[in-house]
Amino acid sequence: MFVFFLAANAVSAQINKADSTVQVIAYWNKGEKQIYDLEKTKYKIKGTDTTKTNVINCRVAVTVLDSTANSYTIEWKYLYCKSSENNELYQKLNDLSKDVKFIYKISELGDFAELLNWEEISAFYREVFKKISKDISTEKPELKQLIKNLENSFCSREYIESAAIKDIQQFHFFHGIKVKLGEEITNKIPIPFPLTGSEIETDLTLFLDEIIEEDDNYIIRCRQIFDSEALKKVMGDYIDSLTKSMGAKKDFEFSKDMKVSGDIYTSALIHDSGWLVYGIHTTTMDFESSVTIEENTIEIVANE
Repeated sequence: MFVFFLAANAVSAQINKADSTVQVIAYWNKGEKQIYDLEKTKYKIKGTDTTKTNVINCRVAVTVLDSTANSYTIEWKYLYCKSSENNELYQKLNDLSKDVKFIYKISELGDFAELLNWEEISAFYREVFKKISKDISTEKPELKQLIKNLENSFCSREYIESAAIKDIQQFHFFHGIKVKLGEEITNKIPIPFPLTGSEIETDLTLFLDEIIEEDDNYIIRCRQIFDSEALKKVMGDYIDSLTKSMGAKKDFEFSKDMKVSGDIYTSALIHDSGWLVYGIHTTTMDFESSVTIEENTIEIVANE
């Protein structure tokens, strides 16, 4: 698996063995390219029953388009995506979106800076939805409205610069940090809530779990716990907004005693060159006795 890393410059090391510290930095050259497999899995847990609701498998090519003293320009291209969802609309959306390219900049350390081509992506998705509208029967008004709602969401700048680049943000999650083995970094940070984009405060704990010297790799882990009361408020606002948009009567209120909690767990195996070897990102939402889990994994492909 690690043959392609042999050309990495040993002088540009992230791992300091003398003091057991790691600084996550991208040491990449223009033209470098890696292939990754992504798997997105959703689970629902009710009591003792666990249901796997959907699985999406993608392959992506990550290419360094340009390298300067203080930044990199990266292309993130989906080669294919396949969904287990037995839904013609979503399967066509996955099929037609396979060639979408995200061009973005990262700092010299490797942390995400900005998306450069959101307008191009928006135009690409509009063409995708035109093809979907032609291919899928839209005699049912609710299906027409669903397609229109999806188009408005996928093509908006807000969606593209947040939800559409979640895989990219996971890929670069730990870049730029410096951490010492045996020490924890703790902080309170606000992050966008997955359903609304509204920011909600989390308690963050991050630590360097292991340095694997023989492979020039290391493992970093992070957990973010949502503030329970803030989470309850954001979810309540989301339900209000949803019922109003559907013209439905609101028939649900959060009570003070309701159990609502959530956390995000992120872990990564990273090579000394700054390339991700394996990463996992798990979001857990616990509402009363019903738990929803979204698990995203990214793994480098050793041989295409």
